Order: sequence, then C-alpha cells, then structure tokens
Amino acid sequence: MDKALISRERDIKLDILKIIGLAGIILAHANPNEFINGIRNFDVPLMVLVSGTLFAKSSNLKTRSTGAYLKKRLLRLIAPTWVFFGFFFICIGIICLITGARYPYPNDEIIETFFLLGGIGYTWIVRVFIIIAAISPLLVNFLFKAKDRKTRYFWTIAIYVLYESIVLSIGDLDEEDFVFAGIDDRFDRLMFWIYDIGVQKTLFYAIPYSCLFAFGAMLDRLSQKTIAYLSIANFTIFTTIAAWLYFKNGEFIRTQDYKYPPQLYYLSYAIFVSLLLYFVVDRILKSFPQEAIRSNPITQLFVFVSSSSLWIYLWHIFFVHYDDEILESLLGVPAWVSLKFMLVFSLSLLTTYAQKRLVRHLTSNTAFGQKNANWLSLVFLK
Repeated sequence: MDKALISRERDIKLDILKIIGLAGIILAHANPNEFINGIRNFDVPLMVLVSGTLFAKSSNLKTRSTGAYLKKRLLRLIAPTWVFFGFFFICIGIICLITGARYPYPNDEIIETFFLLGGIGYTWIVRVFIIIAAISPLLVNFLFKAKDRKTRYFWTIAIYVLYESIVLSIGDLDEEDFVFAGIDDRFDRLMFWIYDIGVQKTLFYAIPYSCLFAFGAMLDRLSQKTIAYLSIANFTIFTTIAAWLYFKNGEFIRTQDYKYPPQLYYLSYAIFVSLLLYFVVDRILKSFPQEAIRSNPITQLFVFVSSSSLWIYLWHIFFVHYDDEILESLLGVPAWVSLKFMLVFSLSLLTTYAQKRLVRHLTSNTAFGQKNANWLSLVFLK
C-alpha cells in the first residue's frame, strides 16, 4: 500500500465510512436474509453523504470551477465503468464458449447496462454518482451563497419536500398511464420513455441524493452534539413512519420498499445510521494518537480501499456472478452469505490491487505506459 497517500490533511474517518458503505453494498449482493438486508440498507446514502463532505473539504466551493470539476469527475466515473463492462461481456462470452453454455445477455440488456439504465443490474449506484456529480456542484454552490446555516437547511429541506410531493403525485405511473386516446402508439411509448428515463431514473434520484450530498458538504462544519441530535431526529422520523406503516398494513414494511426511488422512510433510516457511524467513528479515532493511526498498516489498507472503491465495486459485479460456483464447485464449501461476502470482497480487492500495481508498472517502466499515462491513470488508477 502507498504510505504517501496518508497525509496529515486526510480525514481517515471518511475513508472508514466509505469502506462501511462499500461493504454494505457488496453484502447486499451476497443475498443475506431479510433482517441483515434491512440493517445494512444505509450504504448508498452513507457514501453519498461522505462524497459531499469530501467535496466540501477538497477545495473552496466559492472558487471551484464547475466545468473543470464536471469534466474530471464524470470521466473518472464513466470511463472505468465502460471499460469494465466491455471486459465483463467479452469475458462472459469467452467463458460460455469454453463451457458450451448459452450467452445469457441479449443485446438490449447490454445496451441498457452501458447506459446505466438497468441491464444486468448493479448499475444504478454508478448512475446515482454520475447524476450527483453533474448536479451537486451547482446545488452546493447555491446553498453556500446563503448568508447563514439556517437558510441552507431551509432550502435543502424545501427542495426535498417538493421532491416528496412530486413522488407522491406521479411516482408510481406505469406504461398504461401513457395511453392517449386517438394518438399513435409510438407517441405513447415515447412519452412513457421520457417519463421513465427523465423522471423515474434521473429526476427522482437527482433531487434526493443531491440534497443528501449538499447536507454532507455542510456536515463537517457541525458540532458532534448537533450531529448526535440530527441522528436522533432522523431515528424519530424513521420509527414514526415505521409505526404508521405497521398499523396501516398490519406488518412491518421494509425500508427497501421505499428505496426506488428513495423516499423519507428509507432515507431517514439511512441518515440516522450514517450520522451515528460518523459520530462513533470520529470519537473512536480521536481516542488514539493521530500519528499512530496514520502510520498503522491497517490505516494504509483503509486508505487504499477507500480510494479504490469504484474499481472494487466494479470487480465485485464479476465475482458475484460466480460466487456460488467458486465456493461449492471449486473450494467445496457451502455458499453461506458470510463466505460469499468475504470471497467477493477479497477477490475484488486483490484484483484491484493487482490492476493498480500493473498499471503503475506500465506507466513507470514502459514506453507505451509513459506515452499513455494520463488515460491509463484516469481509467485504471482512480
């Protein structure tokens, strides 16, 4: 691991929180039981919240060039994702040729995957970060022009309340709602496509996650006492909604049911846990000498995993497709959730580490690598 990554300015707390969020996402794809899946259902909001905090800490928001940030951030998200999925579909094809199995992905599913609109799944998280990368700088700059903290909170909450109102009004429309009498079927499909892509898959993720990102940008300026109060407030909102849904439906309703698109029931739970973790991790780290933490090999591992989270996430998509086969057929052990999680996380981490070592070797020791160092670093090292 690279010791140079750990500077005095680096907030190790945020690295740890990113790893917890990443681990929660990978755990979800190991198919845990309903109880564990419900507990870990804070992972993506936690990572968005941390991204907002990192954005605010990295430079002065008032002088940051929005255009430069967008170009840099979007390329860092889109280029590795497209390269990975190109490798993924080719690799699956080679495996199918060797084993004689039928290729499992039709062309339309492959296209949807590259456009992050569904496809093989796992793509919505990358879409969320691309959306907030495109929108959040404008939102955060707008909020930080406000004269005081209360005004920033007011606008963040007002935007979110408007979003919840829109979701309640048109959030559950389907294709049958876009049948217009006397108009061509192609027009109906076009209108539904615009609604599905523009509203359900974009707007309904852009608004709540951008608000969460903006809140993250303000988080580092809050006292621990305020963070604790905000965590308790979100827990109160979550339990109140949970109780109301229970009496309404006669059973406990999962937060997962309010995740696509994200709504207050899901987000209040996620914010409660995220702020609690933020508070606890900060208190724990402050109880140890800071120099000892920064020189610890475990901290170096944390920094590597945190700074490599995108590629670890992408590689986990490949390994999660074959986790049962690796455990049961190759290793001869049961495909328990705990083993699947450890296998997928470990293989994804090791593959990412090997990938970065290889690319750094190419860019340092070969003519090809030195000539193409910029794009190799952009795609494989971020």
